[in-house]
Amino acid sequence: MAQTHAGYFMAAHKRIEIGEKIKRVPMGFFSSFSLGRLTTIATSSLSQAEMWVPMLLVLVLGGVLNTLVFVLGTLIFNVKVGLVAAAGVIVFFIVTSMMEKKSSANADKMTETQTRLTKEVLATLQGMQVIKSYNLGGENNRALRKSIKDTSRILLDLEKSVAPYTVIQRIVMGITTVAMVYVSLNLNLSGELPLAETILMIMASFIIFEGLIVAGSNMAILRACENAIDSVGFIDSMPDMKEGSITEPMKNHKIVFKDVSFSYDDRPIFKKMYQLR
Repeated sequence: MAQTHAGYFMAAHKRIEIGEKIKRVPMGFFSSFSLGRLTTIATSSLSQAEMWVPMLLVLVLGGVLNTLVFVLGTLIFNVKVGLVAAAGVIVFFIVTSMMEKKSSANADKMTETQTRLTKEVLATLQGMQVIKSYNLGGENNRALRKSIKDTSRILLDLEKSVAPYTVIQRIVMGITTVAMVYVSLNLNLSGELPLAETILMIMASFIIFEGLIVAGSNMAILRACENAIDSVGFIDSMPDMKEGSITEPMKNHKIVFKDVSFSYDDRPIFKKMYQLR
């Protein structure tokens, strides 16, 4: 509950910060910056960070630390059984590293696709009256449906790319558990490990990797979470409007337009206008 509370207020304060930042940017900034991207940052990216960051902090960091502490305790208790557990954890992290590299490409595509989807939704909502008036629903809906399908495809590709590694992670932990049980029984049969300690090691083999298994299945979204945080961090680099200061009293209140030109795309409306008011 505490991590959910922290994630919610983190996103709330960042949205307020974005609103305050937008008030201070030059108007020309929006000509070069996509409104769809800004909307995606304020909605999808912040929502992902709000949900994922607290969860990853608790499940991933907590699961890894708990397992490492358990493995260290097993090494102190019995070196041979502890080495088997340590070897299993190392192989697990190797598989996890491969999974993270595999998911990074689709995570980048997911961020781009979500931005395009937001732009299409905004365009549809803003132009709804025009679409209905001129019967443009078919053409507009095709672009929106394509964005929705692309987003679904990217999300499915992300799941498919990490699913085999998640299975391998569980297989590695299962083999490690069986190996720990096997080594513990052999040590007991050879007289090196008392019965009580053998039972303790067998019980530990089924417990110490539970947190790591949960953490491993959530590590696939680390890259997507990193992209969400980076996109939100972009707001800090938005330029502020320059504010001057009057150092001398105004001599008059005339408004002068000199050499002012205006055009719609390539069609000029007026050129080098001069006017004094």
